[in-house]
Amino acid sequence: MNWVTIAGVAYLLCAAGVVAFHIAMLFGAPWGNLTMGGRFPGRYTGARKLVSLSQIAIIVALSAMVAGSAGFIGWTPPRWALWLALGISGLSVLANGATPSAPERQIWLPVTLVMFFSVLTVATMG
Repeated sequence: MNWVTIAGVAYLLCAAGVVAFHIAMLFGAPWGNLTMGGRFPGRYTGARKLVSLSQIAIIVALSAMVAGSAGFIGWTPPRWALWLALGISGLSVLANGATPSAPERQIWLPVTLVMFFSVLTVATMG
């Protein structure tokens, strides 16, 4: 097993956790304090559920880019798409590092750091 494979697997496992979290939010999990800076504790309703849906869509798209670039699926995205994934992952690290919600920071900063360095590894070594 090489570093690109390990990084790809790490990214996809973290992404699966993020997607599972947002699916749970869609179905009423009371974890609002763990996202969006903790500004909306409890269950999400209405428009806030759109945030979870958009997060799912973004993570699935980024996962496809990483999986393709790591050689896990029969599609390879354009090289720029992987660098876009890296940029989005970097912004996610910054947002989760700066959130005023300590529980959100404690959970998601490590996850986003793993995702960032995983994309970086796939982008530079793949």
